[in-house]
This record gives sequence, C-alpha cells and structure tokens, in this order.
Amino acid sequence: MECIVKISTYFIKLYKNTIKLYGAEKHIKILSSNKVEFVNFIEEYEKIIPKAMLLEWFQVSSSRYEKWLNQVKYICNSSQSLLCAKKHPYQITKIE
Repeated sequence: MECIVKISTYFIKLYKNTIKLYGAEKHIKILSSNKVEFVNFIEEYEKIIPKAMLLEWFQVSSSRYEKWLNQVKYICNSSQSLLCAKKHPYQITKIE
C-alpha cells in the first residue's frame, strides 16, 4: 500500500508540472477532447479516492466536470451542445 501512495504522489507532482509546462488552458482542452475517458476514469476511481480530490488533482472544477458528465451520459447528436433535448429542453437545435 505504501508503494501505491509513493507512486500516486510522484504521478500527481509530475502531472502538475506538466500542466505548468503546457498551461492550464491547453490542459483543459486536452481533457475536454478526451472527456469520455476522463469521466469514466473519475467514475471508476471515485470508489477509491474522493471525487473532489481527483478533480483537484486534475485541476478541473466540479461544475465543469458535471457539465462533461451530462454530455457523456446524455449524448445526443440533434443539438449543438450534444445534450439530449428531453433532459435539457431549453436549447437551440441544429435546425434552428
């Protein structure tokens, strides 16, 4: 167990330095382009590590994560924002 903690600590430090190197904006763009994998990762590992801590490590706000979670769970190609019209009725459709 101690080995896992050491590896996790090292990974977090490395990841935060990578964010500093590329910049926060680019970091969010990369995560956003891989939001399905990111959301699935958080959903899987929140059983072990609290979600708030994981989001803090990845420097993603809870509101941004919730938006991505809804986009992943309720994906729909009929709207501009790719959100299901039944779940999010007040949005502009592609036709409009």
